[in-house]
Amino acid sequence: ALSAILKKAGHQTNLIQLTKEISEEEFQKKVKALNPDLIGFSSTAHVFPFVKKYAKAVKKIRNIPVICGGVYPTVCPEEVIEDENIDIICRGEGDLALIELCQKMENGQPIEDIKNLWAKKGRNIFKNELRPLITNLDELPFPDREIFDYANLNLEKKGIGTFMFSRGCPYQCTFCCESTLRKLYPNPQHYHRIRSPQSVVAEIKEVIKKYSFIKFVRLDD
Repeated sequence: ALSAILKKAGHQTNLIQLTKEISEEEFQKKVKALNPDLIGFSSTAHVFPFVKKYAKAVKKIRNIPVICGGVYPTVCPEEVIEDENIDIICRGEGDLALIELCQKMENGQPIEDIKNLWAKKGRNIFKNELRPLITNLDELPFPDREIFDYANLNLEKKGIGTFMFSRGCPYQCTFCCESTLRKLYPNPQHYHRIRSPQSVVAEIKEVIKKYSFIKFVRLDD
């Protein structure tokens, strides 16, 4: 989703897709080949040790901003931003925040006041508030499947196309972070959002037409 909306805004994106742990040197080779202006990680709590490892590897070879988003920095921002190799964290939805970040970087503008982001500048950390949740998911472009080695993903190589047509969750299970996430936003009444049937059907049709090996549809909502 983030790649799709960035491409729509005129930016270039690439993905380093890791299915197993690789060495710092291997990761550095991949970064050098892409030569990015910004590198981003998405993290849950159990993935964060790997994020720290590869963020450190990036900083050894390139002085470029590193941003980390996902559930872990959203719920535990202080623990993530204190890592010396992470310059920015994104709390909550990254779509609009990442577009604003990339546009300001491209124009040489300050990035310390972007909602959803915490950004370091010298010894200071600028902690911005969260913007409201995106309520109309139909306004977003379809996910960018081309950025993956799509035919070789776990389910797709079996002919199963995976889709998700909603954001948030209607439930508040005690073992899950959803109830905590819901409380963070200024419009929590819109926490669970669903795309229109027309949009759902259009994406499924597009994927089946584009990737003829897809024979089954799996809904991950």
